[in-house]
Amino acid sequence: MAIKFFLDECVTKSSTIAEQLTQKGVSVHTITSIGQGTKDPNVFHYVINYRLTLVTMDDDFFDLFQEHLNSGQHHYGLVFIEQ
Repeated sequence: MAIKFFLDECVTKSSTIAEQLTQKGVSVHTITSIGQGTKDPNVFHYVINYRLTLVTMDDDFFDLFQEHLNSGQHHYGLVFIEQ
């Protein structure tokens, strides 16, 4: 099973990341899939529903992921890029 990534809005600003991953054959979804300015909880639900690994610079996602784990559910990964 290949990892599929979702690049959050703060990461998507640099389109070269998405382009480079796509050129390597990696499945990449971006914020344009669901709309610029989408609130974090909606982004979170999208990545859970589509089984995507979230790539973000937004540490607000830590709480969402932790709450999800605490409820006994799993997720497909979080990659945090420190600014």
